[in-house]
Amino acid sequence: MPSRRQYLAALGGFGVAGGAVVAGTDTTALDPEPIPEPPSGPAAWPQRGHDARNTYYNPGASPPRSTPEREWATEPGVGGTPVVTGDRVVAVGDDVLRAWAPDGTEAWSVDVETLGHRSPVAGGDTAYLLGGDLFAGYALTDGAETWRAENQRLVNTGTSTVAAGRLVLPYYGVSALDATGRVAWHTWYGDVKGHPAVDDGTVYVSAYPEVAALDLGSVAIEWPWEDRDEDWPPSIPKERSTRWEFTPPGWTLGDPAPTFSPALTDDLAVVGYHRDRAGTVRAFDRETGELRWSVDDVATTDTEADGGAETGGRLHAPPVVTDDAVLLAAADGTLRCLGHDGRRRWRTDLDGVPGFWARPAAGGDTVVVPTVEPREDGPEPSTVEAFDVDTGDRLWGLSFAASVRGLSVAESRLYATVPTDGGMPTRLVAFE
Repeated sequence: MPSRRQYLAALGGFGVAGGAVVAGTDTTALDPEPIPEPPSGPAAWPQRGHDARNTYYNPGASPPRSTPEREWATEPGVGGTPVVTGDRVVAVGDDVLRAWAPDGTEAWSVDVETLGHRSPVAGGDTAYLLGGDLFAGYALTDGAETWRAENQRLVNTGTSTVAAGRLVLPYYGVSALDATGRVAWHTWYGDVKGHPAVDDGTVYVSAYPEVAALDLGSVAIEWPWEDRDEDWPPSIPKERSTRWEFTPPGWTLGDPAPTFSPALTDDLAVVGYHRDRAGTVRAFDRETGELRWSVDDVATTDTEADGGAETGGRLHAPPVVTDDAVLLAAADGTLRCLGHDGRRRWRTDLDGVPGFWARPAAGGDTVVVPTVEPREDGPEPSTVEAFDVDTGDRLWGLSFAASVRGLSVAESRLYATVPTDGGMPTRLVAFE
């Protein structure tokens, strides 16, 4: 049986309005050119959250379990989260996008115009950089510009997600670009935070105050009397694109609101919230949006006795989701582990509080967490610490003069943008 999309395309999109038959065009019926999928496997960390599910977890990697040594380092002026594709390590800083071979040899560099440090994402053999009014793609082999989106309606200061053959990003809702740079899909949806999670044709977003699942295959209809914009398709109404939406009952300004992008398990969408000094984590059924469990407010009591779950303080980082655990770095200077059922497993103290710039990153049975020592003036000293995912045991720590700006793990290496001895600027260092 033909799909609704195929049916509308075949009929030229005839519809009924007020008892009269009118013609419309299903503008998503034309197959846009897909963007190749990101590199995968132990040697890859292709986007900020590692994968389109935003797990910040590379299951096949084996980062150092004892204090690592510096393998190589770049010159100062590199920031953000390094993207690793197997044969390239890519990062941006000081309006230059650079790539290195795994041994630290610089492969290429290209001048770019960005607003501050932005993290690239990789799809196929291309590194995409989005920030300010720059939407461009560069060949991983030699840095040649191979892709550019000229539509200035997409001015964006966040990052994006490569999934389902699209570059999916928040901008006055959610947009999806194809390999030609054309906006292939767009839906209006509130104030979306961070980079969407994408899996199985669904885009999961955190907004204010909603969490929602959006149908990447939803259809926009353009009617003959509307002027066609070749660079921008008709926007899909929120009610047509939304599969489910959750707003806490009775929510008012000041109540917990989603802070970070959702992270996905096979069954759940896990979202971090905060309100003032309180942290909340909620897990939703991916298919229905049903609230499966919620861990609320600052942990003021030990709930081990009744098997309950707990978290501590305002969350400074998105959840890290492994095959069976949810890891939370909280502003009270603790790292906490929950099961996928929301029950507490362990809690351990950090050397400082989780930093705002870099996110925790996990690989295999190890999670690496960046922390800072808050100070009113001057650089904030920082530490990168590693812990066992199963037990919470501390494995090692490295100290730096100022905040670490990005972490990724691939194979047996930790890649980090860390401060120079004098503080700023940062440089990219490979540890093993």
